[in-house]
Amino acid sequence: MPKNEIIMLISEYAVYKDALISAKKQLMTGSKLIFTLHNNHYSAPYTIGSPVRNDFKPILNHLDELKNIVVLTEEQQKDLIDQFQRTDTFFHVPHATKQLSISKKLKRTPLTITIGSRFEKIKGIDETIYAFSKVLKEIAGVHLNIIGRGVEKKNYESLIKSLGVEQQVSIIDFVNDLPLEYAKSDISVFTSQYEGFHLSLIEAMSAGAVPVVFPYKYGPKDIIENGKSGIITRKRDVDELANEIVGILTNRERLSEMRKETLKVSKKFSVKNNVEHWNNVFHNAR
Repeated sequence: MPKNEIIMLISEYAVYKDALISAKKQLMTGSKLIFTLHNNHYSAPYTIGSPVRNDFKPILNHLDELKNIVVLTEEQQKDLIDQFQRTDTFFHVPHATKQLSISKKLKRTPLTITIGSRFEKIKGIDETIYAFSKVLKEIAGVHLNIIGRGVEKKNYESLIKSLGVEQQVSIIDFVNDLPLEYAKSDISVFTSQYEGFHLSLIEAMSAGAVPVVFPYKYGPKDIIENGKSGIITRKRDVDELANEIVGILTNRERLSEMRKETLKVSKKFSVKNNVEHWNNVFHNAR
């Protein structure tokens, strides 16, 4: 490794921390070692007060050695500062996205809800299906598209059948252009148990599918301006979720105004802003 220039070593895997610490010691003074966490660091129920996940303990249990930790959201940064009482250790650098180019000729299908996700338990799609069955009792003609692949597919199919909503729910294995599917939809719904940042949420918003989401950690509070560019429920409650969906789908004027704000998300998470966040890390890391 060069010894005559400042190097920024960035790693996501603490399993190599001893080697990285050793490498940093051989570099020019001013070089820095930075670790990134790209997911929620809590075990179930994935919120403040929960134990730290085993895969993050090699980093979070060695903060005297690993002084620069970067996460994806400001909310997670604040939680880590509160938990470990280290104001100069944690930074946040959100992912960047770009403005989608969507044809003005494309028409949305009214009363369509679209989800794009891996079919895993942590995504909470079963809760979305339950909420949707309640929405159907209030709004005729609403349709739910669930797009993705994964081990939970058969469980979703069984749940959909048991609720008697087979005609109103479509499970779609794969699409070439998920943002296009969002661009055809009125809203998107996300009910994950946890995330690191949730790019799918930004993808949906960039395409103008107004999001209605649970308040999972992490992502919604950083991405959505609640009540303006989307809706974050107060808690994980299927009835509240269903009521919020009904409220927004039956108020087309409000939905239209929210969509204008939803589409601005790519400006908030631009490449330029991403670079500014990283420059802040490089400047202030120890």
